[in-house]
Amino acid sequence: MHRVAERASIALALLAAAVMALVVATAPKGALPRTAIVANVTPFTADGHLRNDLRIVQRTTGICEPGSDTLPNNVYRCFFHSVVADPCWRDYRAATSAVICLQAPWDRTVVRLRLAATPASSHGHTDLKAEPWGITLRSGARCLAAQGAHDTLTGKGGGPVIDYYCGRTLALVRGIDRSHQPWTIRAARITHQLSHPYALVGRVAIRTAWFGGNNPLSRHP
Repeated sequence: MHRVAERASIALALLAAAVMALVVATAPKGALPRTAIVANVTPFTADGHLRNDLRIVQRTTGICEPGSDTLPNNVYRCFFHSVVADPCWRDYRAATSAVICLQAPWDRTVVRLRLAATPASSHGHTDLKAEPWGITLRSGARCLAAQGAHDTLTGKGGGPVIDYYCGRTLALVRGIDRSHQPWTIRAARITHQLSHPYALVGRVAIRTAWFGGNNPLSRHP
């Protein structure tokens, strides 16, 4: 009886080892991690106060218009001292009309603008199907959505559009491939040559996609 039980235990152990070997053999080698999604980034906490990890580096006056070049949320595009600040969020806890401007989702500094009058209402919501506000590549490079008129890969009209800049040497071309994990996007080296402004590098993996949000105290989700 003991020998039968012992043989059964050995057989089960061998079967388990064989299954584990099959799993290891069929697991993808060098598989990249999934693209992380950071959504609803704003300068505010859930109760509408400025986040503790942010520091106001400038306080001044400005004017704002509803909307943004980079976010679909109910945010503002503001102006002060010939500077464009986008995106900016209404500070609903301020005693007078004011906005807080956060240039990039990973920034730790903000600008606070006092407004002469309450700005017109801005409407919008978080849309994870829209283009991200910012992108962190697998290499660690951080890329921010371009504003205003966009350049093209060839520097001429009709070419692939440049949507992100990752500093002075790298740009990303419009068109994120979300059909598989991790997401990928075409990258181009910035040549700083007028005749050939960009040199296509190829597809690169996106580590993190950053999306903006609405002030928690606003009426818009």
